Amino acid sequence: MSIDSKYVAHNLDAQLELRDETVLVQALKAGWAGGRIHIDQATVQPFATGLPLEVKGVHIRDFALPELMDDLAGHPHAHVGLLLSDAQIKEFSGTLDPLSLEGILAADTRDFGIYDKPTIAKNKSAFMELSAGALSGVLAITPNSIEFRNTTLVTRRSRVNASVAIGFDETLGIQVRAGSVVDFADITPLVGIHIAGRATLSANGGGTFGDPQIQGKLKVANFEFGGFRIGDVEQADVRFEPLRIDLTNAVVRHGNSAIDVPRFAVDFEDGDAAVVVKADVDTRRAGLRLTDFFSMVGRDEDPRFASLKAVGRGQAKVYYVLGGGRDTCGGGKLLVRSHMHLSRVNLFDEPYDGGEVDFRLLWDDFDAGDRGMEVDVYSAVLSKGGGEVVASATVRHGAVLHADVVGNGVSLLSLNALREQFANSDDTTRVLPEAEGSFVAVIGGTLTRLEGSADIHLSPMRLGPDVMPASDIRLDIVPTSKPQPRLPPGARCPGGTSKPFDLARYRRDLSDGWYRISGGLFGNQIRSDGLEVSQQRSKRVRGRINLDKLDIGKMANLVPGIAFSAKPPRGDVSAVIDLKDMAVDKPSAANARITLKGLDVRRGVQRFSMGEVNIPLVIADDTISLPNLPMTVELGEGLRTTVSLNGLVTNISAPSPQLDLRLILAPVQLSELGLELPRVQRATGFLAADVTIRGTSSLPQ
Repeated sequence: MSIDSKYVAHNLDAQLELRDETVLVQALKAGWAGGRIHIDQATVQPFATGLPLEVKGVHIRDFALPELMDDLAGHPHAHVGLLLSDAQIKEFSGTLDPLSLEGILAADTRDFGIYDKPTIAKNKSAFMELSAGALSGVLAITPNSIEFRNTTLVTRRSRVNASVAIGFDETLGIQVRAGSVVDFADITPLVGIHIAGRATLSANGGGTFGDPQIQGKLKVANFEFGGFRIGDVEQADVRFEPLRIDLTNAVVRHGNSAIDVPRFAVDFEDGDAAVVVKADVDTRRAGLRLTDFFSMVGRDEDPRFASLKAVGRGQAKVYYVLGGGRDTCGGGKLLVRSHMHLSRVNLFDEPYDGGEVDFRLLWDDFDAGDRGMEVDVYSAVLSKGGGEVVASATVRHGAVLHADVVGNGVSLLSLNALREQFANSDDTTRVLPEAEGSFVAVIGGTLTRLEGSADIHLSPMRLGPDVMPASDIRLDIVPTSKPQPRLPPGARCPGGTSKPFDLARYRRDLSDGWYRISGGLFGNQIRSDGLEVSQQRSKRVRGRINLDKLDIGKMANLVPGIAFSAKPPRGDVSAVIDLKDMAVDKPSAANARITLKGLDVRRGVQRFSMGEVNIPLVIADDTISLPNLPMTVELGEGLRTTVSLNGLVTNISAPSPQLDLRLILAPVQLSELGLELPRVQRATGFLAADVTIRGTSSLPQ
């Protein structure tokens, strides 16, 4: 059945009755728009102007919008799909000529979608599809269009208030009212891309089916795109075109970072790719914190990144492609090119004054993690302690690293360990060590298996009135694990398979290798040919240290009140220290042997000296074992004697260790002591002592 070339029913079955000039239709059943329609009652006045129609009790099942368009306009090319699976219209009225009908619609909907081709095309791709929902509003049919006026669509998480006009001349008009909310969880992935977030939007526009233009305003909470946690889009101007979305003037907030995005273009029809994203990012206004960036790329729960902090201000260009020949591995490819100025830099608990970095990141194998990316750090500069650290680096597939790093003029006191040692000292008599360091380093291996070396030079160090000689040290990074095998040339995905981060192993804090230290401090007064420090958070040290006449007199200037005193101490010590094993954070549990080669300390007329002691002092099992240590004591005016000390100090990790010591004073003539005692005019004989010291260091006995 058709009216004016518009099909309004298929296979109609009804009870008809003619009353005067009115046709009464009851219990009408018909096929329409691919579904079935049941009408309790309808009246038509065929001889009245406009052919008035009044319908009551309309029940529609499986009413398909594309087939309705075909029935009413002979238009089989609708790009929009919608199925009213169960719809009710209590009253539907108007005229048939001209066609002008409307009524209040309440319907359960499903299969809403916008496609790149007509809905009847077998090879169509969905631009977007919505889950089932409830639709309510005014359904109107005019000579030019089907209209959903003041309509509300409610799904599990979304609520959209809109008016839509679908023209029979292949035009579309739409107005989405402010306050509409779309949860992306109700939208199936855009051409296979994971999206998430809750959008608040308003929009209006129209055009032909082939080229509709829709503009609006958009906000998105907790926006995720393609596996990246973008954050909150606080504002954006949005423009929709067929298979293209353009966001401009957007502001994104993630954590404590605010990011301006002048352009974010999503193109679903760029060559053979499923989607291409091009974006301009500007962080100059508020800065992007490195911790927030790690959160964006899903690395915020990886403790290895927790000690990397900085704020970047600059601009970046971002390119992302999924699918097609440009996406080598099929999981997406990301390209970032940026230049950033850095502040609040803290790397591995070492702060820097600032810096800048110019880099390129290509991540074309997401499944391979850090093995599936290429990084070019064209230039990185960090300022520290009046000096600079300059670096360039590359990372290639397989996480293969090469870096050249040069540091110059870095103040010794800018190093965190020394700054904490000497910070907050109110003692004006305390001097600070003054020196500058420089180094040249070459680092290779992989991101998880570092190897390389550094040559470090420390200028002569001023300690108050004195100067210690310059120092030269070599540091070698020696891994212990075997390298992960590389893929053969020509492999489709160059990164290979990345082992997932082993949090349990990280928590066990196993060593990944050693930092091997050789060279000498202070003109070789302190020297090592292979001191090793483990690569782990709770570092351990092993190896030999040689002290060759270390000037402890000058070093004593670091003790408050010593430097610039009237009688500063002078002297040196020589010894061999063999560290079998020592935990840096618990030196009292060390296993070490110290062999004294010589000691000479002078202050004024007083002098304490000791020759070579062949039996070593032993530190082990929370105990210090002292061999017999004979010390020559000179107190001036020819007074000279020997004092020997030996024994044990146990429980040295406790606040007050246990003592078991023996102190022996060799005989000395009383006449040489020069003692002035009341009523004693002359003293003769010898004084000797053999003292046992027990108890604790805080309460000796």
